[in-house]
Amino acid sequence: MPWLALTLEVDAAAADALSDALLDAGARSVWQESTEKQNCRLATLLDIDADPIGVLSAAADSASLGTMPRFSAARLEDEDWVRRSQAQFAPIAIGGRLWVGPSWREPPKSAVAVVKLDPGIAFGTGSHATTRLVLDYMEKNMRGGERFLDYGCGSGILAIAAAKLGASHVGCGRHRSRRGPHRGRECGRERRPDARRRSRGARAH
Repeated sequence: MPWLALTLEVDAAAADALSDALLDAGARSVWQESTEKQNCRLATLLDIDADPIGVLSAAADSASLGTMPRFSAARLEDEDWVRRSQAQFAPIAIGGRLWVGPSWREPPKSAVAVVKLDPGIAFGTGSHATTRLVLDYMEKNMRGGERFLDYGCGSGILAIAAAKLGASHVGCGRHRSRRGPHRGRECGRERRPDARRRSRGARAH
């Protein structure tokens, strides 16, 4: 099924609020393509038969923008987005100990903590800036024996990395997506054998 892809320019300070409002108004996906100083370019996918003006107008009102942002629209043919992302996913070396990569790539021999994680729908492959920042902190500061909770996890990458870095107790928080729960439950398969794991029940909405 094809999609209706919209690109719009907004004030950077309003980007997060508008992204949430677009999802509430019926958008299937929203992401930031670029941010330059005070401006941000958002992209969103709508159903092919959706009314883009109606969706944007409702989202702008909900985000208290005052006026509807200007936008361009294009038809986007559907494809296997997961396989496309897998083809683009490169391994990430974090510090001198941690390595994150897909199952089809071999880690370097110098890697002490290896996290093999195939990209999919759930958030968390290590490439996003916020995830990378947390992983960098963990690699620098974890010395073993810590208690670690990955709350609201998608792929479980932080929980897996914590176990690999020596945490003695690892917990996975509650999920809120349809695709995320199975990855969170799999975090136990990737942890150190002697690390205890606690997981709150996955819930699909």
